[in-house]
Amino acid sequence: MTSSEEYIPVLWGKDEPEEPDEPDEPDGPDEWTVYRNCSGAAISLSSGASCGIFHVCVVGGCNTSLSGGAVRVTSGCLTANDSIFECNCSNQCGGAIYVCGSGACVNVNNSCINGNCAACHGGGATICNNATGMFCCDTITNNRASGYAGGIMVDCNGNVYIIDTTICGNCGNYGGGLYARDDSCTIICDSNFFGNCSTTRGGAIYASGGYLIFCGTVCICGNCGNCPGIYLSSRNACAIVYGTVYDWDGVTGLGTWCCCGSGYVCKLY
Repeated sequence: MTSSEEYIPVLWGKDEPEEPDEPDEPDGPDEWTVYRNCSGAAISLSSGASCGIFHVCVVGGCNTSLSGGAVRVTSGCLTANDSIFECNCSNQCGGAIYVCGSGACVNVNNSCINGNCAACHGGGATICNNATGMFCCDTITNNRASGYAGGIMVDCNGNVYIIDTTICGNCGNYGGGLYARDDSCTIICDSNFFGNCSTTRGGAIYASGGYLIFCGTVCICGNCGNCPGIYLSSRNACAIVYGTVYDWDGVTGLGTWCCCGSGYVCKLY
């Protein structure tokens, strides 16, 4: 085309040629496995970084110096879909997952957090200091903590959403499945807590502060400990029920699954 020629765009009509087929994706493994030694978390996010992992197994991580055996997020957001966090441990909090700090978040979807342990709190996960955690369609099983919360620890203004998730077979000193305190907010919707164990109170859930909000249908059953269901230990702890909370026998009365201690329960119909 010379400089004097005029460029005329072409608009394809019904005779527009077919687009070529997209090239096939290269063959690869259906699932990646990450094995760790004792040098720190396998995945660590800070400075606002974000990361997504899909079909990944994180196995055998051991963080001997910091919290978070498999995942440590202090700023930024991690999304994990269809993944497994198994047999990780931390000498502090968050055997598998540790999320701490304003703006830090984790979204775990259709995944398994199994067989992790923490020397302090949150054998499966710890969400604290204004961080946010969302667990959707997950199984959180067989995790252990020497301190609070075999399954999930929610602390210091942490915000956690538990949706269509099973929390089973976890064990902690207080709160086998979940421990919440210090102005935290935990929303639990259409989920199950069963087979969890506390060596003291709150086989399923122990709350010493903040809000527990139940919506949809939540099953609290088959847990063990002094007050095997939910224990609200402080006047700063409040459980708000929008839907139905029941045990295996279908009993919905508050006394069957909740020991109020000094806390409050509000049933909203």
